[in-house]
Amino acid sequence: MLRRSYLAGDFKQDLTLDPIFGYVMSKKENCLHLLQMALPELDIQEIVDISPQKPIDLNLFEKTSRLDVYAKDKQERVYDIEMQNLPVDFLTRRAWYYLRQLNIPKPGEDYDQVKASYVIFFCMFDPFDEDRAAYRFDFTEQKNHNLTIENVGHLLFFNAKGKDRSNITPQMSEFLDYLNGQTVKKPSKYIIQLNDDIKEYTRKPEWGEIMNQIALMREAIRQEAVVKMIESYREDFNLDDNKILSLLTKRYGDDFTKDELQEMIEQTK
Repeated sequence: MLRRSYLAGDFKQDLTLDPIFGYVMSKKENCLHLLQMALPELDIQEIVDISPQKPIDLNLFEKTSRLDVYAKDKQERVYDIEMQNLPVDFLTRRAWYYLRQLNIPKPGEDYDQVKASYVIFFCMFDPFDEDRAAYRFDFTEQKNHNLTIENVGHLLFFNAKGKDRSNITPQMSEFLDYLNGQTVKKPSKYIIQLNDDIKEYTRKPEWGEIMNQIALMREAIRQEAVVKMIESYREDFNLDDNKILSLLTKRYGDDFTKDELQEMIEQTK
């Protein structure tokens, strides 16, 4: 059951959509320029390895996860670049898990051979509620922030909605605006290239199937939210089925028919 707002044509075809982000950033020049904007102090000159949707095993007891974009530069520093549209529970813990996996030595490798790793999240929300465009976490001593230890792991979070952009470059600011759907009259060559690559990807034959798969997934998520709301209306507010149906119709009437909402109400009994 694909409702109106879940049809493939209704999706925004922009860089914030995971399949598009993975495809566009799997191109070395696009990824290189993004990393140069995010970490200008590193003077990154070349990407030698890149892989979208790279699988990682967090440990023997956890399910396999996938990095949106994995990259390695000429100095063998490694990067995980993630696009995060919605707030999720334990975002920082997930970031630490990814960082831990990137830092695991290879068999036979000494610890002094482990290269620096960077996990970078581009968020369409403020993960720390300080209205800043960028947050960076490194190891420092709690009282004396000038006292540091050798650190091979770094976490960065970019907030596309942040108004305080004093700690990012003008190029990164333009990129964050682009994620928000805002472009200037004369965009940079980089933004123009990103647009061209998005158009290239969305013209591919498999695009329609990808969008339908995402539509089904998002509909399932929305159905789960409706079920939880029904349960809350019953348990927390002691509402009867007619009142619940009325409230759901007002909130979800554009996504589900009245009969579909009634069916979900019946299924929760």
